[in-house]
Amino acid sequence: MRMLEGELWEYMGKVYIVKGFQHPEDMLIAYPRYSLYTAEKIQGWLQGSGLNTVYWECIKSKVPVIPLSGSTCFQQRTSLRVQLIPVLLRDVLGLDEGDIYVSGSSRVLAEHGDVDVVVYGAGEDLVHDLENLVGRGVFKRVNEWVLVREYLEKHSGRMSLADYLWFKRDTVLHLDVMGYHVNLRPVVYTKGVQGCIDPVHRVSKYTGRLRVIEQVSSRLIPSRYIAVLEGGEEVVLESMREVYSELALGNYIVIEGRIEERRGGLYLVPDHGVLKPTL
Repeated sequence: MRMLEGELWEYMGKVYIVKGFQHPEDMLIAYPRYSLYTAEKIQGWLQGSGLNTVYWECIKSKVPVIPLSGSTCFQQRTSLRVQLIPVLLRDVLGLDEGDIYVSGSSRVLAEHGDVDVVVYGAGEDLVHDLENLVGRGVFKRVNEWVLVREYLEKHSGRMSLADYLWFKRDTVLHLDVMGYHVNLRPVVYTKGVQGCIDPVHRVSKYTGRLRVIEQVSSRLIPSRYIAVLEGGEEVVLESMREVYSELALGNYIVIEGRIEERRGGLYLVPDHGVLKPTL
């Protein structure tokens, strides 16, 4: 039980996916994804039905939550074939068995498309190994048609197909492993926490141009980049979304981004808005 990004929890007949690493006391920030009654994925327009939200002063935002009491970490095992995927990744990448976690539909539903694999405690050494293995052909990127399907299932309401394919043109996080589309999510944290450890002091919105000038932690979650706003102010661009975790240096447009003043400085978070490359 990690209480951390990507972990699945069960509450009142639904399977929820945990988001982030810090949570209000006695709660988990989590979104409903699957119904155990119908054995189906909950469609986006139904995910808000019965959703409990609270305003959390720590991050100055409303968050969807489930109570720790009455909820349990989801324990259902994957199929025997899918179980081989984390074993293979562990052996090739030299990972500890306990740091690899199969998430998403392949853990819950009999029929599924991709296999979501979270690696906890990930760092630059893992990224280097992935880049090296993909470059040598040990691991192969999925083909473009697989990425198109990924876009249609998860991203079509937020960005154009051209933008998505541009973001993923050199991906090492969408791989063909044993004939499965494996979506890797290298999470830097090892354990979630109850309580506020990285408070947001002030919040503002930002829509405008952005120039990414340095990759601080690319291909990791959260990903971080040094970026410059239109007025010349320098910020840390930070995202918990895998789709924004492999950004190239260059110019982008942010729509409804969130600027957060934290202890470490100014952070621009595009996750609930839109980030577009200037193609």
